[in-house]
Amino acid sequence: MCEEHCAPFDAFADAFFAESPISVWKASRGFGGKSLMLATLGYVESTVLSANVNILGGSGEQSERVHKYTNRFWDGDTAPRDLLVNEPSERHTRLNNGGSIVCLNASQKSVRGEHPQRLRLDEADEMDLSIFDAAMGQTMEDTLRNKDVETQTVVSSTHQYSDGTMTEILRRASANGWPVFEWCYKECMTEWLTERAVERKRGTITAEMWRVEYELGEPSIGNRAILGEAVDAMFDRSLGEYEGAPGELIVMERPVWRCNEGDEMGIECVLPKGMTIPPVTIFGNRDGEGDMDALDDDSELAFDYSNHRALNTETTAPSQRAGDAGERAAHATTLVDALCQRHGLKGDWARYVTGCDFAKEQDWTIIATYRTDVRPYRLVAYVRLGRISWKLMTRALDARMEAYSGRTVYDQTGVGNVVRDYLRDNRRTASGMVLTGRNEDDMLTEYIAAVERGDYKSPFIRHAYTEHKYATMDAIYGSDHLPDTVCANALAHRATRRARRRFGVAG
Repeated sequence: MCEEHCAPFDAFADAFFAESPISVWKASRGFGGKSLMLATLGYVESTVLSANVNILGGSGEQSERVHKYTNRFWDGDTAPRDLLVNEPSERHTRLNNGGSIVCLNASQKSVRGEHPQRLRLDEADEMDLSIFDAAMGQTMEDTLRNKDVETQTVVSSTHQYSDGTMTEILRRASANGWPVFEWCYKECMTEWLTERAVERKRGTITAEMWRVEYELGEPSIGNRAILGEAVDAMFDRSLGEYEGAPGELIVMERPVWRCNEGDEMGIECVLPKGMTIPPVTIFGNRDGEGDMDALDDDSELAFDYSNHRALNTETTAPSQRAGDAGERAAHATTLVDALCQRHGLKGDWARYVTGCDFAKEQDWTIIATYRTDVRPYRLVAYVRLGRISWKLMTRALDARMEAYSGRTVYDQTGVGNVVRDYLRDNRRTASGMVLTGRNEDDMLTEYIAAVERGDYKSPFIRHAYTEHKYATMDAIYGSDHLPDTVCANALAHRATRRARRRFGVAG
């Protein structure tokens, strides 16, 4: 079994038990067993759960092909044929328990018809995106007949086109937290798939087709804006793996004091016991779950970047919360100076830059902080927020600047002075940038060149990785939406040009 792949049954179980409302299956062409698994899934759901199941293929023929697999199951010795209302047709199977299986044509009219509890899409990469969008809103619970069956959608396909429907689906999966189950022919080497069959198939197709469609390699870059190899190198799984879900605060490294003693390169120190900075504020529910839709202006969770501890604001000592940003930063500076003197430390804080792309309406606010006194530049803190007030978004940026200091550049396009008015005393370390025309193009070009030179390193954050990997030239330089994480990172890169030589706790 491949290290990054799953067992196909994991995908089957997730869909059957509706553990996620939408799941994506990415598997080998022919040897992944996707169509047969979807047929088996629909058959079991209609008979066991009495569910209504719709099957939608990349074409009408593909839908019928999946339904034909289900028809074969009724010929088995143990098949529950007493459930059949009549013999299954090419496009319909009706059961007397209320369940059904219907295969749809790949058309707007067909997919906007019935409202099933379960929707199974096959070969989505061959489907027009408009058909996919029309189908996604069709699942609906049957509260009158079978209210215990939850809605669930499976999107299954081989990924073969760099700018096709599956690329967009994977981007949405990353943005919305849909699970992606991946497996290739190696996870299917059972009695039905033999080494001989695999080798015969390999000998009849091109090496590129085998790499992409059977071994799940990335489709040819096409019109992508960033070299795929550079993106893979930047997002290093050995540094950790994260989803980058909304509200998930990823802290890779607390603020570091860099000593100017020891060898000529200096020594990086973990601060001595008792040598900390005051807690700073990051926003989420009081239980730390991070459901961003549930927030109001009074919800906050203190986060101490110095030791990765979450502190409930109801139990944190008032002295730790009191005062504005300037007072807390001044207190931190005094505390660090005193403790460094006590422990005989000489040096300065490591250097950091932060980029922030603020959400406008339906996009995401991304705050990314990189350490820049090391090569390659290293991501130390990252968060994705959305659908919250300007006040909360700017407080989150204030919190990051209080913790890591350094220069910050944020996207000021279309927001006027809203952000600057909300930011607290850290405004002197932050500057807004209006992203239009040549100014924006130059910033993005400089950042992409830095990524392709290997100047940046990050843990594998699925949402950020996907936005970088599938960013098209039109998204970067044209009319499509500029990916939020690309924008935030490019703003951080622009901050490296403005970085001052010394950074203290308060900037």
